[in-house]
Amino acid sequence: MSEPSKTSVSRIEQVLSLDGAAFLGQAYLLMLGRPVDPDGFRHYDAQMRLGISKLSILAELRASKEGRAFSANAPDPLALLARAPLAVSSRTLSLQDVLRLSGPEFVDQAYMSIIGRPPEAAACRRFVNKLLDGADKLDVLLEIIEANPGASKMPDSARFEESVRNLRGGLYPIAGNIRELLELYDADFIDCAYKTLLGRSPDATGLRNYLRLLRGGASKMRIVCRICFSTEGRRRFPALLGLKRAILKYALARFWLTGWWFRPIAQVEGDTPMECRIRALEGTLMRMAEDKTREQIALDSSADEVAALLAALSYRSGA
Repeated sequence: MSEPSKTSVSRIEQVLSLDGAAFLGQAYLLMLGRPVDPDGFRHYDAQMRLGISKLSILAELRASKEGRAFSANAPDPLALLARAPLAVSSRTLSLQDVLRLSGPEFVDQAYMSIIGRPPEAAACRRFVNKLLDGADKLDVLLEIIEANPGASKMPDSARFEESVRNLRGGLYPIAGNIRELLELYDADFIDCAYKTLLGRSPDATGLRNYLRLLRGGASKMRIVCRICFSTEGRRRFPALLGLKRAILKYALARFWLTGWWFRPIAQVEGDTPMECRIRALEGTLMRMAEDKTREQIALDSSADEVAALLAALSYRSGA
């Protein structure tokens, strides 16, 4: 693969810096040499809304039949990846950092860390759908590694793969600070809270009880405090960065003598019936949006399979 020129790098950077319709218009001009058509716009606009990276879309356009015919005039986005600073993923993240990501961002970074390039859009959709269905992130990483043996010549790739295999069956993800823990959502939050605060995976009863409490609108700090001040939590009280300060703020916000003036200043979540109802509604809406995303990705995956089957049938009839 030839070394990309500075002009090619600049063209990729300019297209990647755009968003929405402007990006799609320039992507088609760059990779296919023509304006974007309505069907193509609707398809890739939906992909971007689902989180598929812009670099993956460029790669898919260039790999299409029309793109291959025009490829002599279009720069290869994968060849430019090492030189393009606006690439969507970083190669320097540790395994723990990658495991803290989710959805398309996790899949993009997994490919970057293992292979040195972003995934094709179809592969990204497939793995995102697996994650939404509850697949283990380490299993996804291992599947990518085993499907692409020796695909990367990156010096850090072998160490990353070794870390994945060594961590298999280990304890992850563990939050680095209280902010990271509180940013998680639903079952992921409960799972990480147990592993970070108690040093073990949640048992079925604990997961069910805390998940019911969380989905009922309880604040995350209420659950953190319950875990920390349980019998097991008191024996193992973790040295999590920011935990003691967060517990103190939560206690001051709940105490009748200080809560009325401290809560507005510290902006601490409360557990009043109204706040619980609002959080429960927000959680329901988020799960509905996640279900819709899962259905959309499954529909797109089915469309990809049908398109591949039709292409195979067309090739056979032509032969």
